[in-house]
Amino acid sequence: RVKLAFVPMQRGTKKPMRKNWNKRENCLFGDDALDQLSGHNVALALAYCDPPMGCLDIDDTTTALGLLRLAAMALGAPVCTSGKPNSLKVFFKLEKPLESIAVKQNGRVSFEYRCATKDGLTVSDCIPPSIHPLGTAYRWLNDIALTDAPPMPEQLLDDRHVRIAERDATKQTAQPIRSFEFTCDSPRSEALLRKLLDYINPDCDRDIWVQVIFAILSTGQTQAVSIAQSWSEGAPDRFNIRDFNATIDSYRSGHYSTGTLDY
Repeated sequence: RVKLAFVPMQRGTKKPMRKNWNKRENCLFGDDALDQLSGHNVALALAYCDPPMGCLDIDDTTTALGLLRLAAMALGAPVCTSGKPNSLKVFFKLEKPLESIAVKQNGRVSFEYRCATKDGLTVSDCIPPSIHPLGTAYRWLNDIALTDAPPMPEQLLDDRHVRIAERDATKQTAQPIRSFEFTCDSPRSEALLRKLLDYINPDCDRDIWVQVIFAILSTGQTQAVSIAQSWSEGAPDRFNIRDFNATIDSYRSGHYSTGTLDY
């Protein structure tokens, strides 16, 4: 059986009552939570249930059920509605928290796989007896208890995996290519650049570090990014690849030159 985790919400809203509500220590757990939830909207803290819960949150049954090729009521899982037309929430057990993803059709969200954020914090879904902000009441459409929710079917797990992969591939393709209009350079100029950097400690003040990175890029060397990274990694305790890439992406020509390196 599932041990449930809850987020108390202000009545008639989707606004959590506690700060940092998506952290485990600010959620309520099990039967002990029921008294504290009385009179409030109630949301399930999906990722912090034991085992974690996943919600197939259907915003538009007219598109979602066709995309998923399933009948929500035939899944043997708890199903509720917020009272909004064509909306359903179907709950399943998961082996581990899974990143949430929304699926759009014609520019509008058709359905979502909901559980956790990319950083592993929980997301939440209101359940009965909550009141939707539009004034409609959440209600269960069958008698299957949340604690008796079945495992998410392989069909849905596979579909979610494919959609996550497609989203990430699209993001990767959409990332701008770093182009600094490099010209052909000679082995001598590259060797000189590397020699200059031998005299500069990468474990330096961040402002100096940024200036050196930009000065390296200003040389127009074909391997400038690689040279900058190699030099920066000379301070392993400070080097952070995300920060490095963000700094590279922020470079604009015209403000720095090799004079910075000479200095």
